Amino acid sequence: MHKIIWLILSAILIVRIFHTLGYNVNKWKDTRSYEKGGYYVNESVSESPNSIWQKWDDKVTNRVTRIARRYLPSPHSELLLGLLIGLDDIKKTPLYYETLIQTGTVHVVVVSGYNITLVFNFIISLLGTRYKIRNIIFAETVTFLYALLSGLEPPVLRAWIMGSVISLGKYYGRVLDAKEVLIFSAYIMMLVQPQLITSISFQLSFLATLSLVLYNGRVKTIIKQIKPEIDRSHGNNVFLDDLASTVSAQILVWPVISYYFGRVSILSPLVNCLVLWTVPLSTVVGSIFIFVASVVPILGQALAWFVLVPLDIFVITTALFGKYKFASVSFKMEGKSLFLYYSALIIVPHLYKCFHRNIKSTTKDK
Repeated sequence: MHKIIWLILSAILIVRIFHTLGYNVNKWKDTRSYEKGGYYVNESVSESPNSIWQKWDDKVTNRVTRIARRYLPSPHSELLLGLLIGLDDIKKTPLYYETLIQTGTVHVVVVSGYNITLVFNFIISLLGTRYKIRNIIFAETVTFLYALLSGLEPPVLRAWIMGSVISLGKYYGRVLDAKEVLIFSAYIMMLVQPQLITSISFQLSFLATLSLVLYNGRVKTIIKQIKPEIDRSHGNNVFLDDLASTVSAQILVWPVISYYFGRVSILSPLVNCLVLWTVPLSTVVGSIFIFVASVVPILGQALAWFVLVPLDIFVITTALFGKYKFASVSFKMEGKSLFLYYSALIIVPHLYKCFHRNIKSTTKDK
């Protein structure tokens, strides 16, 4: 516990030093004004909502947006809004948005399946146990409302379906295969909305999750073999886990990114493992900050400092690496190459297993 306290205090000190030396947190802000009469104008919100839910959604979105922009600078407020409610305002800061693309961290600034997991686990921890059906139903209802608030994006919906299935499986004492649950979730989504198959967001979310399921353990083993003393370290290594997760997710994702966008980030694994630990911290502390600031505004400024620390670390780190031209390279993978790449990923492991099985059977015969 004392290590966490020292980490937070050190981070606050670093942020103070940067600000004292003249680090300008507003330099990324777009020159356009998005405020009118002191209230944030959400350009994506319809002026005449068609339903009660849409009215409530717009009200909550604008309320959260006003609070974030009142207490936090740019692009920190845009980062928090993206993490909490999926608001795509980070594009309104084009300089910093380009930095995120350069470093391969633009995927972080959206509500993802990880957010759904955080909300679900938080609700369950408040209720006490996940082995009561009413607790599961309540937690799933809350997370679904949260998914609706964030726009019901494909990654969020996929995570909600997977989480629901896995939670029910645990309740009935069954250990479900993550790969089968992922395929089932994708099947349900495409059954309801077949055009999702052409959605880039759906493709990237599905492939990233599948890649984590298939390769995360293997990549972590390889990293430990390269650096054996990691095995002797006490507790979990956060940076090792983030590095392994980033590298394993890229195995199936980078060809699609190359195919659609014609650019691949070289520094993405490094930058991601340096900043990913700030995402859950920003999400949890940011949620508390928004809630408290909306109820007791006088405490908003005090809590804003605490949420600013992980957000600022994220901004400073990505800005540091994003200024290098070699951070990303132009590379577009064509359809045939894409097919050959994924075919090789399927065929090569199968051939290796067959070869390994034959060697074992030959050894036993001797």
